[in-house]
Amino acid sequence: MSCGIPCVSFNCPYGPSQIIKDREDGFLVENDNYEKLADKLFFLIENDNIRKQMGLNAIKNIQRYSPNIIMPKWNNLFEDLIRHK
Repeated sequence: MSCGIPCVSFNCPYGPSQIIKDREDGFLVENDNYEKLADKLFFLIENDNIRKQMGLNAIKNIQRYSPNIIMPKWNNLFEDLIRHK
């Protein structure tokens, strides 16, 4: 996503739906629905404009996981753990 590639993933528990915004920066499909997964991949291959727009959205949306956002959260967690020891 950080390279501008929209993701297509199964909507399995614990992960993809927290990262991918369905139909905005990628697609989430029913878990184990291989036909739907392939359909969404072909859709992105065949639709340049949508793929490019979703890719731009992916670049923007994935910034919430950048080190300058995540590292202060980790730092705060560890400081809280030390304070409440």
